Amino acid sequence: MKANLEDLYKLSQCLGVTLDYFCQEFMPIKKSPVPAEAEVEKLNSEEQDLIKNFRELNDDGKTAARDSVEALTCLPKYKKCDQCKNMDA
Repeated sequence: MKANLEDLYKLSQCLGVTLDYFCQEFMPIKKSPVPAEAEVEKLNSEEQDLIKNFRELNDDGKTAARDSVEALTCLPKYKKCDQCKNMDA
């Protein structure tokens, strides 16, 4: 039995589901892990302090902080890679 899209749409509205509900058997939806299960990198104490301080800022302060950090990442002196540091010398 084949159903046309218009009929499926009407049925989905009556059942309160989306159209993809009818396709799950043929195209299983892969769910992403919940945040607690997702792999995340652990923050060290310095990173935690940065986030703590950032959260204390108002919107203008947060904008200024983001701009300042971004500006620092453009300066080879402050980059992690050794090649970047040597470029500044």
